[in-house]
Amino acid sequence: FDLKNRLLVRYSFSTKIMDCMNTGCAVMAICHPSQNGLQYLRKEDAAITADDPRALVPIVSALCEDPDSVRTYAEKAIDCGRRNHQKSVVQKMLLDDMKTLTKK
Repeated sequence: FDLKNRLLVRYSFSTKIMDCMNTGCAVMAICHPSQNGLQYLRKEDAAITADDPRALVPIVSALCEDPDSVRTYAEKAIDCGRRNHQKSVVQKMLLDDMKTLTKK
């Protein structure tokens, strides 16, 4: 959460996140709200997220009270991975972008 590290990783998105999403486990992201990975996971509704460490206790308490929500987020994570991160999907998006660029 310190400025130096926030700036260092602002645009990074770990492949470990994709690996986790592909296992069928729920994903929890805890980072500064400016991080692109957090914004992406929130936009896709693919993870349990916190942008303030003080929010962890209420979040974990809520998860303990509703364990089905963990399963729901596991399903959302795997759906997001299938929808956006399969090799064939990524290759098609890249090819489409290249075709668009060559037309300009």
